[in-house]
Amino acid sequence: MKQAEKLIHTNKIVPNNTAADVPLRQCKVKAYVGMPVRFPVMSENPYVVDYVYYSCGGNYLDRVILKNTVTNEIISVSDSNLDEVKVNEEELEEVINKPARSIESITAEINYYKEQTAKNFIEIGKRLNEAKAQLQHGEWLMWLKNGVDFSERTARNFMRIADRFSNRQPVADLSCSKMIALLSVPDNEIDDFIMSTHIVDGEEKTVAEMSKREVEKAVKERNEAIKREEQEKADKQRYKKLYEDKEKAAEKALDENAALRTKMKAIENRPIDIAVQEPSNEKLKQIEREAYEKARAELQQSAGASDGILPQEVTDKAKTTFLKAIEYAVEQYTTFALRMDLDTVVRDAEACITCLASAADNLRTLQARAQNQLYAANYDTFEELD
Repeated sequence: MKQAEKLIHTNKIVPNNTAADVPLRQCKVKAYVGMPVRFPVMSENPYVVDYVYYSCGGNYLDRVILKNTVTNEIISVSDSNLDEVKVNEEELEEVINKPARSIESITAEINYYKEQTAKNFIEIGKRLNEAKAQLQHGEWLMWLKNGVDFSERTARNFMRIADRFSNRQPVADLSCSKMIALLSVPDNEIDDFIMSTHIVDGEEKTVAEMSKREVEKAVKERNEAIKREEQEKADKQRYKKLYEDKEKAAEKALDENAALRTKMKAIENRPIDIAVQEPSNEKLKQIEREAYEKARAELQQSAGASDGILPQEVTDKAKTTFLKAIEYAVEQYTTFALRMDLDTVVRDAEACITCLASAADNLRTLQARAQNQLYAANYDTFEELD
């Protein structure tokens, strides 16, 4: 025999302030506010009897409700006056004497209802998607609040669950919070993630065996591991490309250096054919006379301008400016040449050398002309002395 107790709830004091055991066949109850009433029940399973005393149209009634505490099934409900409560004895005894179900049956039912719960989340999300498609712009949030009492975030989670889990089978053991945590797992990996075991706090578990916090932690660790792997892969590819580019540049430089050395060697080994012919004495005298006459004419032409000869400091400054300009130009070009490709350096350096050679020729011509003028002036002086 097992006895269950339940506090009486009344809004009026009942006469005879005593408590009594209530037999199954003929229930008579006298009690006062807050007094516990014991109902002995012959059964292996405990049963709770609710006794409620209330007023209805001036008549004071009570209700006796017997429930199975395991299945929460209502066994009998009876209304009567205060003096007597009748219980359906056959129905009560049938339930009491009913054999207990197997644990396998109970387990199957629990899993069934768990599966239905997961499906309910998905079905809610499907219908939210359908409703949003029908509502006009600006009506969605108001409808969520007034129609289904959902926040926008809750609705969005249900809709995402429907999108991700509608066509998947292994979701029976997943709560809504677990499915939300799994939304960050890529679609093509989520089935494997659900069915596989994961190490959480040193313990190997499946998603079904985890708590919400453990699922969130497992998903976070998974995402971080993939991110590290992708970063390592990207770094490896980047370093590989840098190495290949450096290697190609080095090979190109070696080829260019080899080609340049070949060109330089060919230039060094190229024979210089210069025809040398000794001029006759008459030819030499003629050349000397012509140079003398030319220098004499230039001297006579510039004789009147002797008063306009520049001061020494001006000519010195002109020479210094010229030399510095040449030095700066060569230094600047050399700096740029270090950053040019070798073919460009060979080509442009030759052009610079040609330009400098031409300038040098002009300077030599100017120098020779001045020497001739000096020679002509001195020649006349020598003739006068003779």
